[in-house]
Amino acid sequence: MSRFVASLGELSGSRVSDYFLENPESNHVVLGVASRLKRNSSARPIYVQESSDGKILGMALEQSGVVLVATFAHSDGVREFSALIRARSLGRLRELMGPASVTDVLWTDWKTDLELRGTQPHRLHRLDRLAEQPSRNSTGFRFATRKDQDWIREWMRLFSAEAFHPADDASFERSDAEVATLVQAGAFGVMFDVHDGRPVSIGAIRNTYDRYRRIVYVYTPEMFRGRGFAASLTWELSRWIQQESGGEAVLFTDISNETANRLYARLGFTPIADFGRYLFVPKSSLR
Repeated sequence: MSRFVASLGELSGSRVSDYFLENPESNHVVLGVASRLKRNSSARPIYVQESSDGKILGMALEQSGVVLVATFAHSDGVREFSALIRARSLGRLRELMGPASVTDVLWTDWKTDLELRGTQPHRLHRLDRLAEQPSRNSTGFRFATRKDQDWIREWMRLFSAEAFHPADDASFERSDAEVATLVQAGAFGVMFDVHDGRPVSIGAIRNTYDRYRRIVYVYTPEMFRGRGFAASLTWELSRWIQQESGGEAVLFTDISNETANRLYARLGFTPIADFGRYLFVPKSSLR
């Protein structure tokens, strides 16, 4: 059976927990977004595929033209979800992300009806054992405050311009909104020069679902790259997640970014799963 629900609150907690525990690293993304929507009282339809005895077999959600999918136990569930999205909102889609085993099937079904803007295959990593602290190189670490919000917003726009190649207005708007939320939550970490206090690298911790904490928005301006600042920042955020929050640290990398993948391996991260990310031109934007 497949259906749409307004929020995770419509599903029993034990069923959601069981589903999460079967594929925790892959499912934390969509469950985290669904959980945030529930906390913000923002009802969005969440697609749920269930067995005859009520066990959750698959889950996905569509928010503002972005489809996030979690794992599906059976290929038939993916096909059914594909048909429902085609009927509901295919024309306004601008992004698809989820485990590659699912997104590749969806893209195959949809590619004749969508204009592809680009693909960004990602790899999900989990921290196993944190390596020894990298050399600080005359830098210190602190968490950002609201006084930092303006320059962080500008840095994140630079991050978006690099990460989304090319970035669009929607990417910048999402970035601005998330920066405000994360700064207010005290979730942005800053590496700074101990001599003059200027920031050299930033990144943030996003609470997702259950015990998982995802490291996001790791960015070092070009003038400061190649000095190990991003490694030091990621180490500090990872240490905080493990020791202060008692959580599990995870992060995504661009599969083609060999430098980043080697860096995170040295810090103690292990690849868990590949994710597909497809960017589309919504039909409403086509002339």
